[in-house]
Amino acid sequence: MFRDRSSHHHHHSPNFQGFWKKKFIWRPRWVKTWQEKKIYVAVWKRMWGPAEIKEWVPVAKPPPGWIKNGNGGHFVKVGLPH
Repeated sequence: MFRDRSSHHHHHSPNFQGFWKKKFIWRPRWVKTWQEKKIYVAVWKRMWGPAEIKEWVPVAKPPPGWIKNGNGGHFVKVGLPH
């Protein structure tokens, strides 16, 4: 009844090397405002706001002595009781 669809499988490829991580930092920016005097005068103000940064995070290789588990692609330490 249900067919296997490739869009439902979210397996990482064997050469999976990292992923993009979203990070927010506070950054200043210059905003032009107008002050009312005898005439309107342009004034630049420094305002702080959040900025999104996308950062590439590489996936570390498993330490020596770990083997790859056949189902699911997780690594298991050799010699430890489960």
